[in-house]
Amino acid sequence: MNPKERFFKVYLSYNKAMKNLIKLQHITNNLSLLYVENNQQLQTKIYDYLEKSFMAFYQAYDGLDGLEQYKQHRPDIVITSLSLLKQNAFAMIVDIQQLNPDANIIVLSEKNDTFELLETIDLGISALLKKPLKLDKLTNALNQIILTKFNNIGDDSKDIILKAMKEKKQVSCINNYKGLLLKNNANLLSFNTNSFNIRVTKTQLYAALYEKHIILEIDSNFILATISEADQKNGVLKLTTPRSITYHHRNKENKRISVDKAFKTSITYNKMQKELHPIDVSYKYLAVESATILDLKKDDILELTVGFEINGPVSFINEKKFTKIFATGKVIRVDNKNDTQRIIFQIDVKKAGQNVFKKYIQQRELDIINEFKLKLKS
Repeated sequence: MNPKERFFKVYLSYNKAMKNLIKLQHITNNLSLLYVENNQQLQTKIYDYLEKSFMAFYQAYDGLDGLEQYKQHRPDIVITSLSLLKQNAFAMIVDIQQLNPDANIIVLSEKNDTFELLETIDLGISALLKKPLKLDKLTNALNQIILTKFNNIGDDSKDIILKAMKEKKQVSCINNYKGLLLKNNANLLSFNTNSFNIRVTKTQLYAALYEKHIILEIDSNFILATISEADQKNGVLKLTTPRSITYHHRNKENKRISVDKAFKTSITYNKMQKELHPIDVSYKYLAVESATILDLKKDDILELTVGFEINGPVSFINEKKFTKIFATGKVIRVDNKNDTQRIIFQIDVKKAGQNVFKKYIQQRELDIINEFKLKLKS
């Protein structure tokens, strides 16, 4: 190919990308994007190309920063290189999918064995693009995601909110504080292209700030929105990126609550007791973290020892008693990140400990309620 032919090929490709970009800009003004890439030159190129198309454009330069940026901003779309520093890209993707199983992730990679593997396995990513990256390919992938997942849903969400405002309807707000479900009515105040304001009760305000988002229920529709600003004095939240979601309340058996510091968990692993860090628990499930990577896979069965403090038999004496129970745990999910591992067990508590275990969960729920009451008074 001579220089003149090469020039026209590059020009046509760029011209096609710009036409697609113009189409993209009409449907991305209320969406956010996170780009995770070590290569500074490519970061600048993609930033210059896409920054004006999105309401917010976040950048991260390694896997750990990418995960933290996702936790902080909850962007609608993630673009990530497969070659990342500090944290493996696969681990970051799994961590993001744990936070949001419906996350929209575009992966960029050189053509190699890993790329070919990704073409054959279902990692739950939205698109896989080859490096060197062609801008028109990226724009097409973004268009496909937005048109299928956001465009209609976003418009529907806005229509639902605007209709509720016009009819001066109250909406219900739903949040979760350490497993404690809070639901209160709220008033819609104002709405513009990128955000809307809502006045909530003090109770809902604290729960929403804890989760950094809020779920609105309007005429049996559920809408998830991100908190961008909070006027705590007046109970007003500024919300962005509303989207329709499917929402189901967990039943009592599946509702996991955060454990307290006294809660202990260990498993029998390689004929030894291995201490784990418990996170949350329900009547049927237990989530833990291991400081080391264990050779566990889904459906493995292990013996668990669980310890916790419960109130003593005399109610007017503020005394707690440490109690141990035993259970069988079936591994239903294992997530690895860096040198730690998150494991979720479906548990079957031995008969002798069932009543005291239920008593702990009931007591812990009351403790969380009291903790939340103290927050409201502060």
